[in-house]
Amino acid sequence: MAEKVIDLPLTIENVARVKEELGELNFKKIVFTTDQVDLAGWQLLKCLQLNYPDITIEIAKSPEIWEEFLELN
Repeated sequence: MAEKVIDLPLTIENVARVKEELGELNFKKIVFTTDQVDLAGWQLLKCLQLNYPDITIEIAKSPEIWEEFLELN
């Protein structure tokens, strides 16, 4: 599978569901279709970025959120 689209807010309430949807992480790109990100969501994004550097991560509705995240690191 080349791309996985996740249509859930990246919030504390949804982190477990997002992880469940991600499953085995056997794809090259993850697209989050949300603009809702809280601290737990940032932590999940950071874990994905550190542990799976070959996977491209995109926040489709608000690319500036991802750019802001990258600037913080």
